[in-house]
Amino acid sequence: MREEILINLQNERFSGNILDIGFYNHGIVYNIYKLNNKDFKIEYINGNDSISNVEESCYDSCVMFLSFSSIMFKIRRKALLEEINKYLKVDGYIYIWDIEKSYGKIFDNKIKVLMPHRKIKELYIKDYNIFKETSQKSTLELFRIYFDIIYSKSLNNIYCIKAQKKRRRENESDFGSS
Repeated sequence: MREEILINLQNERFSGNILDIGFYNHGIVYNIYKLNNKDFKIEYINGNDSISNVEESCYDSCVMFLSFSSIMFKIRRKALLEEINKYLKVDGYIYIWDIEKSYGKIFDNKIKVLMPHRKIKELYIKDYNIFKETSQKSTLELFRIYFDIIYSKSLNNIYCIKAQKKRRRENESDFGSS
């Protein structure tokens, strides 16, 4: 029997230029974003063909809503995060909502997304690949390579992570200490 999961995005706000990465355009990020922004730039990546439109160091935020788990291999997820790191401004943020699934498990659930103005979007997410692992723990390990974690939450097999692009540290020196 399918479980019904609620993701509350009613109070979520995004500002600045947004990079929306998704393999299935649910319109969730766009609909939240347009409510609070009149003049904006939002780019979508839903496959390798659309990467050519994306500019480096241009985006204030990147949002991945139920799309990171669509990437089969951990090495490809890491490569995507490296690309996202290039596209974000120095102090850019990344937001992710995704499914918590370990090896040997499947995910087959109805997800209700509570949007601003109490609108509800319903999605059905199915992942029957028992050889794929998309846990919050493994995602955090990948994120920590390029981002500083601001918060991480998990509830009902869905996790949410907000992180900020790491500042360059290799050229920083400590001239102030003696």
